[in-house]
Amino acid sequence: MAVQNVYVDPGVTVGQSISPARSRNIQSGSGAKCVIMATSFVILSTDNNGSIYRLFQNVDANLIPLQAWIATTANTAGTSYGLGLYLPNLSTVTQPASGGATIFMSGQTFASAAASLDPKTALDGMATAWTTTAISKVCQRLFEWAGYTYSPPPTTSGGFPRAFDICLTAATVGTGGCTFAVQMLFAEG
Repeated sequence: MAVQNVYVDPGVTVGQSISPARSRNIQSGSGAKCVIMATSFVILSTDNNGSIYRLFQNVDANLIPLQAWIATTANTAGTSYGLGLYLPNLSTVTQPASGGATIFMSGQTFASAAASLDPKTALDGMATAWTTTAISKVCQRLFEWAGYTYSPPPTTSGGFPRAFDICLTAATVGTGGCTFAVQMLFAEG
């Protein structure tokens, strides 16, 4: 068995500065533009605890996360997964440094299947976020979720990340392997 730290999209390699695969902008009514990201991938039965599955690469730090939906086949003994923020380029540094790997979702079991991305039946990938922070973060951008108080303009470094990878982290990966589909909805901040 092996610990994984990989981008789940085979078309993405380290160091690319592209938008996440399969993303698109949509205009909603009179509100903000929305960004929808989606991916699907397989967790192997040989993957180890501590594996990091990078769902979306270089996600703009100014996006506001609104919702995450997760569908999966059953994963025997896959009882503890988190959804959170990491620095890009296969970094193992979470944002914030303490709790960043589970800032959106913590301790989620995938031992039973959730076979649909229908919002009424899919797993809520932001359950931890909304349970632990209530409504205080509903309009916060990713850099604020990561613990920063401002985001630098793109032309300056300012010492703050301008993008994050959104990752699924396996504390207890399980033994059966499974197939995942994930959709996330953001508003432009």
